[in-house]
Amino acid sequence: MDLFCTAIHIFPKLPEGETAICVVRLGMSRRHRASRGFVIVQASVFGVLFLVPLIGLPISTRIGAIAIVPAASAAYHVWLDQENTPQIIPAQGQTLLAFLLYAFGVGIGQPKA
Repeated sequence: MDLFCTAIHIFPKLPEGETAICVVRLGMSRRHRASRGFVIVQASVFGVLFLVPLIGLPISTRIGAIAIVPAASAAYHVWLDQENTPQIIPAQGQTLLAFLLYAFGVGIGQPKA
């Protein structure tokens, strides 16, 4: 999820014709493809979250799924119009909120030692 925070903060500041860090990390060279990769990576995170009980973690770790709301909104903004920087700026805050909610939700879902 940390990749999302890094990626989304660099994405809007991308000057025309240059490649953002998230684009390089995802192995892509265009904004359109990078926006699709951003959505795929986010979907993968939540897919794995729902599989954690299968590896022995408590089902309560799924509380982190609350982060899917701002994450989906951020993915929607990036997917919708990746060429229009003002359109994707709200995704910055939503991605940070998703990161915090995910960390908090999964953290309180862990059993106390």
